[in-house]
Amino acid sequence: MLKLFRYTRKAPRNLVVGLVALLIASCGGPGGEDSLPIGANVDISPAGKTWVLTAANPPPCLVTGPFTISNHTVSVKNSDGQALLGVPVSLSMDLTAANFTGPTLLELFIDFNGNGSPEASELVSSNYGSYNIDTSQKNGTVKIIVRMNQSCRYGGALTVLAGTVSGSAQFEIVK
Repeated sequence: MLKLFRYTRKAPRNLVVGLVALLIASCGGPGGEDSLPIGANVDISPAGKTWVLTAANPPPCLVTGPFTISNHTVSVKNSDGQALLGVPVSLSMDLTAANFTGPTLLELFIDFNGNGSPEASELVSSNYGSYNIDTSQKNGTVKIIVRMNQSCRYGGALTVLAGTVSGSAQFEIVK
C-alpha cells in the first residue's frame, strides 16, 4: 500500500503553517492588495487649472467647443515623496454641483503614447464614470490629459483613489 501521508509530531505544525501561508496568499499578501505604506498620498501635478472665458456674452454650452487641454501627472507617493510603482488607482472626472450637463464638458484621457495630445483611443471618461489603471512600473506615474469645453462657465473635479488615500484637482472655466 502506498503511503501518501505519514503522521509525525511535526505534521500538525506543518499543517498550520501551510494554512496560514495559504490564507496570506489568498488575501493578496500580508496587508491585502490595497495596502499602502503609512503616510502615502496621491499627488496630481499640476493640482488643477482655471481658464478665463474671453467672449463678452458667452453662448450656451456648445457641443463643438472650443476646447482646451491640460496635461497632468498622477502618482502615489510614500512619506518620503518617492513614487510607488504599480499601485492600482481609480480616476474619475465629474462636474461640480449645479452645472449644466448637456454636451460633453470634461473629458479624461490617459496619455498612453506620451505625446501630450488627446486621441480618441485614449478617452477613458466623459463627464462621469471612473477608470482603473496601475501607476507605471518604470516611474510610478500615470500621464493624463484633461480636455475642457471652453464655450461656457462651469467647474469640475478629477478624483484619484488609491487604496485608502485620495487626491483631487479642480478645473474650471470662469468669466
